[in-house]
Amino acid sequence: MHCLYVLMNCTPRDISKDDIKKEMLKIRGVKSVIDLRVWSLSDGKNVLTMHLGCSYIDGTQLEGADKILREKFQINHFCI
Repeated sequence: MHCLYVLMNCTPRDISKDDIKKEMLKIRGVKSVIDLRVWSLSDGKNVLTMHLGCSYIDGTQLEGADKILREKFQINHFCI
């Protein structure tokens, strides 16, 4: 069944896009999360893309997102 999820580019069952969005919105300066997509390339190798709408940019937004995605969600391949 997992093969079907990978082939269909489905969001992995153990990852909640709502939880990711909630965590991103906790980052100082982040006002919105747009076009959030998560899928599996293979077993245990998840990928994410999203846009962050920020009221200002000083580098801490990307650093915060990087840390949250890697440590809380074990997503190491992403494009923000």
